[in-house]
Amino acid sequence: MRNNFNYFITILSVCFSLTVLAQPVTQVYVESNESGQGFLIKRLDQCYLITPHHVVGDFIQANVISSTNIRSRGEAYLLQTFGYDLAIMNLAGNITRDCGANLSQIPSQVPSLGNASRLSISSISADGSRYITPVLMTSQDLVWLHVQPESTDDLLFQGMSGSLVFLGTTIVGVLMSVDSNSGFGRVLRIDRTIETILPFFQVSTATSRSSPFLEQNESSQSMAALTPVSWSHQPANLDSVLNMVDDDKSTFWSYLADSSPVTIEFSLGDSVSDIKGLILENYTGNPESFIRDFEIYVTRTATGRRGWNQVYSGTWIRGEETKQISISPTQARRVMIKIRSDWGGQDGIAISTVKVY
Repeated sequence: MRNNFNYFITILSVCFSLTVLAQPVTQVYVESNESGQGFLIKRLDQCYLITPHHVVGDFIQANVISSTNIRSRGEAYLLQTFGYDLAIMNLAGNITRDCGANLSQIPSQVPSLGNASRLSISSISADGSRYITPVLMTSQDLVWLHVQPESTDDLLFQGMSGSLVFLGTTIVGVLMSVDSNSGFGRVLRIDRTIETILPFFQVSTATSRSSPFLEQNESSQSMAALTPVSWSHQPANLDSVLNMVDDDKSTFWSYLADSSPVTIEFSLGDSVSDIKGLILENYTGNPESFIRDFEIYVTRTATGRRGWNQVYSGTWIRGEETKQISISPTQARRVMIKIRSDWGGQDGIAISTVKVY
């Protein structure tokens, strides 16, 4: 009777802990080469899915359902694989609105755990609902935690790979595999997980695949006339400045990067124009030539340094030829792109086309 009571209390405490969970990590159900689990990480305007690579397998795309109240759906596209069977995918669709956690909000250390510690595995069903499996940790090392169901009524199965594992409200690891014979699970410690994927979020070496959600029909947009008027860094060829607005995909503007931000200012003409977005393109075929973190500013003034308002801040994934940016409808006479970082190109950073609509 006492064991049943303790088991009941454990389930209640686990459910309560996840209900009041302080950090906004969004868990998702993943359907690709196999069914599995994952969680989302946000970096500026981009949303990424972290999931076991074996869930994706030879596929490069996955369907994803979030665990939030609105049960958003989306598609993910493989960017890079890592050791410990980890994969990072670029996310597209309505589900990106549920991408609430930055990498810094996820614990990078595992609290002290003793053998037989009570943990909980949080998993997502195909309908987006969450279910909890209480487990006991049987052993641990510097990389893995080994767990088994606390009750014989509970089972661990292969569709749970990628589930987050908690000690109370703290994430301690990611369930990576389940032994089909014993039903025991192997959990990659969260500190090893973060350590493994961190280089991607600092200086990524991934080659992005273009998302179909970014491939909009440009003919349906009314493009504004642009004229480059000033730039902070001398281009390789002064004539190449006009390559950004000539609507020719085979030409481009380029500059040699240094540690200082790069600004490019464009005029929209003599009168104020209504704008609601921009399109940046890079068709050089060189993934290292892409800008990375950048901001968009607009002003209604014709000249001078005053009156600039930031309307966008985000990241351009390298290898993604088209970057479409939607902003709240605004009026402007000038537009400025401020480039904060790049993808490490030694031969120059390039932009083929800049369009405003």
